[in-house]
This record gives sequence, structure tokens and C-alpha cells, in this order.
Amino acid sequence: MTQTVTAHSHELQSHVAEVALLEALTSDTEENTRIAATERLRVLVPSHPLLNIATAHSLYFKN
Repeated sequence: MTQTVTAHSHELQSHVAEVALLEALTSDTEENTRIAATERLRVLVPSHPLLNIATAHSLYFKN
């Protein structure tokens, strides 16, 4: 199920981006979707620990 959320505050946007990245990492999505979700979170919260997990995920499944 896909839902659309419009977030206006930075804090809410970062939580929405985090959930979107988690969904992309745990579901059968295309690589472009995972990359877009990772970059969106990176822009909002550059030091978020989930970014390291996303990078490791991409490297693991690339090989």
C-alpha cells in the first residue's frame, strides 16, 4: 500500500524520508527508488545512521 504525505516541517520531512528509505530497503524495489530515497534522507539529515546501512545494502547487492 502506498500513501502520500505532504510534510512541511524539516523534522517531519526527515521522519517521512526515513520511513521511505526503510521501505525501499526492505521491499522489492528497483535500485533507482532506493537511491532516490537514500539521497532524499542524505539531504535532510546528512549524519543519519541509516545512510550507512543503505550504502552497505547497495554494495552487498551490487556484487
